[in-house]
Parts: sequence; C-alpha cells; structure tokens
Amino acid sequence: MIKLDGMTITLEGQRVLNDFSIEIAQGEWIQLQGPHVCQLVVKALEGTLRPTEGHFYYEGVDTQCYSASQWAHLRKKQLIIMSPKKGLMNHFDVEKNIQMQLKYGGVYPTKWKRQSQRVLEELEILSLRNREIETLGSLERWQVKLAKALVAKPKFIVIEGVYEELKQAEIKEFVIFCKEKIPVEIGVIFCTENRSIGVDESFRQVKL
Repeated sequence: MIKLDGMTITLEGQRVLNDFSIEIAQGEWIQLQGPHVCQLVVKALEGTLRPTEGHFYYEGVDTQCYSASQWAHLRKKQLIIMSPKKGLMNHFDVEKNIQMQLKYGGVYPTKWKRQSQRVLEELEILSLRNREIETLGSLERWQVKLAKALVAKPKFIVIEGVYEELKQAEIKEFVIFCKEKIPVEIGVIFCTENRSIGVDESFRQVKL
C-alpha cells in the first residue's frame, strides 16, 4: 500500500501542495488531477523530491528512512513510473529496451528473451519487437513503455504526462489498452491535468 500522510510541498517560499493525504491499495486505479502539482507528487513517489512536511509510507515503512539502494529497488521493481521523459532508449530496439528493464531488475540474462517475448505477446504487440524506438508512433511508444513496466512485475504503475504526447483519441485508446492489459493486482496511478482525457468512472478521482 502507498500512503501519503500530510504531505506539504513548498517551492520558492510558496506552498504548492498543502497537507495532502491519501491511501492507495494494491490493485486500485486512481486519477490524480492537478496542473503541475501532479508532477511534484510523482517526484516525491520516486524519491527525487522530499516533501517539506509529511510522510510517504510504502507497505507501512516510512520512506524517509530509505537508503539509496532501497529507493533504487522501489523504482526498478515495485513502483514503475511512466512519463514522456522516462522509459525508452532510442538507440535500442523495442525488445532490447524491455531486456534492459530486466537487467536493471537483476534478472539473469538467460531469462531476458523469454520474458520480453512473453510480455509483448500478452500485450499483443509482438510485431513491434524488432522496431527501432524512433520509428514508433506516439501511441506505440506508450504501449512499449507499458510492456517495459509490466515485465518488472511491479505492485504499482504511475502514468503521467500522456497529454503531452498523445492526442485526445489516442489517450482514450491508451486508457482502454491499459485497462485490458494491466493485471488486476497492480495498482495504477494516472496523473493528469484535467478529467477530459478519457479516464472513466472506474477510476477514483482525486483533485490536488
């Protein structure tokens, strides 16, 4: 479970997030709404921004006590963040990108090919396996990012910034794709600026 307790973030003397609390269970889907503030919450979840006040608990442990290796483990295997600036390396093809995720997660190299092929098959995008990242369309890139996230077998996936790269119709298609392909035991945090991106009522709506 993820728990943010009384989180306050102050930037340049201005309080941009005030006493925010939320609990997110594994397997739950929520949408966080709030221009710019969502990005700060994501940074707090990945450990690159420390809140001015409050706490981030992961599975009952206060992450303020985390070591660098614990934060790395969280980011690589437990809580995967998908964003426009994260996830894909343009100098590798699709399959190699997924295999690099397995490498970072400590999976033995002999298992890379089998596991990368399996996740591409499960997402029904095996045809993209040998494509260079630069040749993919915007929606295909996000589908591959999801494959790379899922191969790590995380407990939570955070998706933010889709509105920066996808058109309205593509966002709706991507949300449907996520709902069809992400296993029910994985929690999903969808960070957006507003509600008009195609996220339906099955998401818990939280305004920041």
